[in-house]
Amino acid sequence: MSNATSEPKRLRYNDGKKTALMLVDIQYDFLPGGALAVTDGDRILPVVYDLMDRFEWDLVVASAGGEFEAGVQSRLDASPSKVAVIRKGSHLDIDSYSAFADNAYLVFTDLPKVLYTNGIERLVVVGLATDFCVRATAIDSRKFNFETVVISDGVRGVFANREEAVLSELRSWGAKVETLREYENEAAS
Repeated sequence: MSNATSEPKRLRYNDGKKTALMLVDIQYDFLPGGALAVTDGDRILPVVYDLMDRFEWDLVVASAGGEFEAGVQSRLDASPSKVAVIRKGSHLDIDSYSAFADNAYLVFTDLPKVLYTNGIERLVVVGLATDFCVRATAIDSRKFNFETVVISDGVRGVFANREEAVLSELRSWGAKVETLREYENEAAS
């Protein structure tokens, strides 16, 4: 008899669609104490960790213009899923909120190519900040015709009073907005 312990089975949507977890800008600059801190931005971390630890993904994509939060970085390093890191925000004169392209759509990141090359059909989005980078990434995801799910307890906005309006806007673009529990229940059914 072997002494090896097996890792618990990871949750996965069983509808046959290839799914990627999109981690948007979960970096020190946007966490409490950072240069552009999002209030309560660290409260998304348990949800993000849960998605990374308990779910099976065809691809995990992380976007950033700075250094990833330590728990996210360690999970990326140890991920059993394929991982892609998308660097953005390198143009000095144009902001890059979306993980797909700069705000003027003059320069695209490798994200579209990475998603299409890996046959991804669904993007599950968490990160910072709801009203800027998450919003732009989710909208561009829909523009590229990916099924898009935003995990509402896995995002936080710069302006908390705009959070519901932004999530409503994302729904109008065709994105699903669900809590982690709702997504987990769908995956388990």
